[in-house]
Amino acid sequence: MNEITNENEIVKKNKFKINGETFVILGIKDATINNDVFQLNKKFEFQMLNADCIATIEHIKHSILQTMTKKNISNNFWVEILVRASATRQISTAIKLLGAKSGNVCLICKDEETAEVIIDKIGGNIQKDVVEFLNVSDNVNDEKFKNIVSIYGLKNVYTVDDLIKRVIEEIAIVECKV
Repeated sequence: MNEITNENEIVKKNKFKINGETFVILGIKDATINNDVFQLNKKFEFQMLNADCIATIEHIKHSILQTMTKKNISNNFWVEILVRASATRQISTAIKLLGAKSGNVCLICKDEETAEVIIDKIGGNIQKDVVEFLNVSDNVNDEKFKNIVSIYGLKNVYTVDDLIKRVIEEIAIVECKV
């Protein structure tokens, strides 16, 4: 099987139904992010986040659900995902916390064509462990784990399950922040 076929299969396996709509959520290792990729927003609908700050695909799925069902903070659906995922009401803060940069990226879009165009532009390799915690024996000492705990200001979090639960709680209470 060639590399493109493998990539297409991975994209298909990372499609999720959220509130009746389909989304593709991918972790991409070693992506190169520059301003050119954001020009694609004019033709394609997508969001890219810093995957080193994402506490699993559940974090993203919950952010999308909140975007679809709660009163919008932003007037752009894709920016709203960024805001919700960051658990803040400020777009500038959300960009600082979770904005995509070269390295590990989480790509969110609605279809395979968009995913392929973005991946062609940013390069890198699709890898599940970019957005998930796989083979982490000691979560508390994992750099990504510590980074996420710090970003969200979490206390007494010792496992990935605790981390996911607490990040999702932080996203949910955005509704209460003024």
